Amino acid sequence: MKYFIICLALLVSFSSWGQTNFQVKPNSNIVILSCDDEYAFLGIYSDQLSKEKARKLGFDNPYGSYVTKVILNTAADRAGIQPLDYLYGIDEYRPGEHQSFTHIIRKFKPGENATVHLIRKGNKKSVPIVFGTREDAREKEKRGKCEDPFFGISAQSWDNKRIDGVPVSIVSNSTAKEIGMIDGDIITHINGHTIIDWKDVTIAIDNLEVGEKITVDIYRRNNAQQLSGRIKSYCETKNMKEEWEKKELEVAPNPGDWFGRYFSDEDESDDNRFISISVQELDQEDVEELRDEDNIALARGENLNIKNLTFSADARHDRFMLSFLLPSLGYTTIKVFNESGRMVYQYDLGDYRGTFEDEVDIAQNGDGTYYLEIKQDNKALVKRVIIEKD
Repeated sequence: MKYFIICLALLVSFSSWGQTNFQVKPNSNIVILSCDDEYAFLGIYSDQLSKEKARKLGFDNPYGSYVTKVILNTAADRAGIQPLDYLYGIDEYRPGEHQSFTHIIRKFKPGENATVHLIRKGNKKSVPIVFGTREDAREKEKRGKCEDPFFGISAQSWDNKRIDGVPVSIVSNSTAKEIGMIDGDIITHINGHTIIDWKDVTIAIDNLEVGEKITVDIYRRNNAQQLSGRIKSYCETKNMKEEWEKKELEVAPNPGDWFGRYFSDEDESDDNRFISISVQELDQEDVEELRDEDNIALARGENLNIKNLTFSADARHDRFMLSFLLPSLGYTTIKVFNESGRMVYQYDLGDYRGTFEDEVDIAQNGDGTYYLEIKQDNKALVKRVIIEKD
C-alpha cells in the first residue's frame, strides 16, 4: 500500500515540544509525520500586531512578529534578540498577508546561518543568527514575589486621541511613587521602548530584574518629562520581604465553585485573610442600566463566545489572575471597571485568538464590586466580579 506523507511542523517558540512521530490514520492511505525537529527553532514568544498598532509604532510592514519573551539558550537568546523587538524579516524573506514569520522560519534547518532583520527602539538592525532546535531551549525559573519586579501602577481610562501612551494611577511606596510619578501621568516610553497599550507596559516591566534601572518618559499636563530609578520587588514595596522569604502562600480551590479561589496562611493578620471571588452574569438590560444610572461605560454587543474563563485571587497582593480561551479571531480589548466606573485595567490585544492570561492589579481599589468587559469586534462578554475578604 502506498501512503501520502503529511509533515506537521510548528516552528515558532510557542509551539509544542515533541519528537518525531508516525501515525497511520485508520481506513486511509495517509501517514501523518510530525517532523518538527527537521526545522529551525528561533526561541521567542511573540504577537502579531494590529495594523493600527503597527502604524502607531512606525512599522511599515504590519505582518512581522512583536517579541514578548525570549526563551533561554535558544538561537534568539544567543543572537541578543530582546522583548519588544519587532522582527520583520530573515535574509531576503519578508512576512506578508500570505506569508507569516512562521512560514519564513520553515525555510531553514537547525545549524543554518541567517540574518534576522528587526526594529528596536525605532532603529533598524540586522542580527546574525544560527538556528537551533527545541532541545536546546530551557524555560526561565519562575520568580518569587521578592524577585519579581513591581513598578506600582494601574491603568486609567483614556479618551485622548492626540497622545499615544498609557495613563496610570500610582501605588503608594512603589518605585513609580518614589521617582515622582503622580496619578494621571501618561507613560509614553519605558527604557526607550514606545508604549502604546497596557500590554507593552507589562512586557517592559516583566522582563526587568529587581534592582535594575527603569526610565519612563511621561506626559503630565501636556509637558514631557523623563523619570528614572531602581525598580523594587513586590515584597519591598509592601514591606513584606522577611515574611515572603520564610514561606509561600498556599493555594486551594473552593470546591464546587469554578471561579472561586482562596488563599490562606496560618497567620490571622489582615493581609492573610481569605479572599473569595464570585462572578455574576449580566445581560444587555443590566449593561444598559449600569451605563445609564451608574455611568459605567460597558460595551454593548452580541454575546462573545469565550471558553475556560477563570479567576484566582491573591489577597496579599491585591490582585486576581484572569484567564480564558478565545476561539475566534478579531480585534480584542479587555477592561475592568470598579463600582464607581473608573477603569482600573485595560489590555488592547489587537487581532487576537487563543489563550489569554494576566494579573489584574486592584491594589488601589481593594475588595468590592468590579465589572469585567471582554470585547471582540461587535461582540462582548460582561461579568460582575465581587471580591470579598473574610
